[in-house]
Amino acid sequence: MCDYRKKANDQIAERIGNVIQSGPVVRDFGSLFVGQAVKRISPYQIASYCAILNKKDESFDWLEKAYKAHNARLVAIKTDSDFDNLHADARFADLLHRLKLPN
Repeated sequence: MCDYRKKANDQIAERIGNVIQSGPVVRDFGSLFVGQAVKRISPYQIASYCAILNKKDESFDWLEKAYKAHNARLVAIKTDSDFDNLHADARFADLLHRLKLPN
């Protein structure tokens, strides 16, 4: 990954982390990135940040948005360690079922 892209990703992760830590996750992240080179962050990535911060409900909300958007990254959800803390939740098993991934 290029240095400038890594720096942009780190800045985005920091901004999202700050918003998530401050309370309920806002539903429109677009306002966080005005003037940024990155215009859109996938719902999967936001779900990942939420899961890392143990914001399970928000993470599932964003995973649902990723599912509805047919986000290709969902195929790796079982092995993505960012979501390890969600595995015991029935909503995770339901998502795997809908993705037709073995449970």
